[in-house]
Amino acid sequence: MSISLPFHLPLWTLPLVLLAMGWFWYQYRMFMATGKDDEQRQRLANDRAMRRGWIAERRWEARYLAILGWSLDKVTRFTRDAEPFFAPAPGSWRGRLFGVNPWTEGSYLLCLRLAFLYPFAGFLIGWALTGAGALAGQEVIDPLEAGWRVLALAAMVLMGWLWFKAVRATGWAQWGYWLAGTAMIGLVGLGMAIAGAPIMGGVILFILTLAMAASAGAGAGTTIFFIALAGPVGMAILSGADTITAWIGALVIFFIVVTFGIHLLADQLRRRLRSARGVLRYWLGFNLLSMLAVAATMVWFFPHAPNPQSVSLLGLIFLGILPMANAALDWLSLGVTRGLLSAIRNGHHAGYWAWGWALVDMVLALVFLFLIISVTLGLLAGLNAASVYGGGEPVLDLKGLLDGLAQDPTAAEFGWIHFMMLSTLLPTLAHFLIAGVSIVLWLPERMRIRILADFDKLESTRLQAFGYFSLTPLVAFAVSVGLLWLLYWLVSAHHGLIGGALLTWARALVGWLEPSL
Repeated sequence: MSISLPFHLPLWTLPLVLLAMGWFWYQYRMFMATGKDDEQRQRLANDRAMRRGWIAERRWEARYLAILGWSLDKVTRFTRDAEPFFAPAPGSWRGRLFGVNPWTEGSYLLCLRLAFLYPFAGFLIGWALTGAGALAGQEVIDPLEAGWRVLALAAMVLMGWLWFKAVRATGWAQWGYWLAGTAMIGLVGLGMAIAGAPIMGGVILFILTLAMAASAGAGAGTTIFFIALAGPVGMAILSGADTITAWIGALVIFFIVVTFGIHLLADQLRRRLRSARGVLRYWLGFNLLSMLAVAATMVWFFPHAPNPQSVSLLGLIFLGILPMANAALDWLSLGVTRGLLSAIRNGHHAGYWAWGWALVDMVLALVFLFLIISVTLGLLAGLNAASVYGGGEPVLDLKGLLDGLAQDPTAAEFGWIHFMMLSTLLPTLAHFLIAGVSIVLWLPERMRIRILADFDKLESTRLQAFGYFSLTPLVAFAVSVGLLWLLYWLVSAHHGLIGGALLTWARALVGWLEPSL
């Protein structure tokens, strides 16, 4: 039996309703009550003076902007791009629209790091919670007991954090983090051995752990990691096997030689660049060339592959090529959100403009989401076509994958897809939350001056002050929740308005890209 409040509100909203009523009653007494004696009237006068001071000093606005500034500064310290971020090119459209330069080298490397981590996180969390260690229908990691799975995941997360700290630390602390993170790999392997995991499952988990560690310092290191990994995978294919015995030796030699060689060359090229535009072109070009290098290696080996749907090939596709392709779009999405929030902080956008730009950001995020799906399917269809052209079978059954998503979109085996695709919406969610709270900036200067001038003279003016002071935090909360609900409604309501449209678009695109498959 379900119980609801009047106006069809669910029962769980009762505490919120009671808190709101208590807040209104308390504030009304402060602003409008007359007091029964001199002591009470003096206490009310002091409370009103304090609230008048809040309005005079724009305290709501100051607190909001302080919290917003603190949040943005945290991101800036994390990306280490304060100098280029706060120094847009003179006369540039970025400076006119945002007042800052939101597309920096640091923000791109952050998006590249997250683009690599999202599919790993989705896959490994799904494996740890459900035991489903399959990738696109192929068994990647053998099932283990739940306790061992969760323990392995926790160890890998700790290892990733240690190596991420190593990337950002200096001196002896850096070596300490590196050694501690490396020790965690040994603990993961020891745990897999104690749990009785087959050697192939343990090795694959080991490689996934290395790849997650590479993602912690994303940039040249991570992309080079996947370039190097493509070589031994191809050698295994040429040998007609996809087992650890076929390519473990090649992995060690090829990885060491190619990784260090390309890393030295890439580092020298990067050090020669000075302009912000040149640096961004370098990273975008380096990432594109790295993705094409891995794809070209795979295409060259396709005619010799006895099983194009092998775990090695699928791992390179979903955990290497696709994140590199999607990182640039995530970077654009993050830049838009970060720029618009900085515009609110700096006074470029306030009130209705802040809400309007939040809606624009939502539309742009959905556009980026459609672009990510298009790029992903285009790459997969191209790899399928290359495999078929070489006389083999398609690498991935795209139609079967989309049918599985339509039938059971919440299945654990599709968790990595949701992590990778919906990452574009994460900055927009933060923007909605912060832009909704920006309603505290709405009080016009003329009204503020009138309230301050007549606060102690007119009861109607105090009533206006009561409305502003009491409604502002509640409406800010309601608008934030409403904007988030709007995004949820677009994505999931009516059988998934946006989600269904994305799936329909994906199916139509696959039909156009693979008419003969």
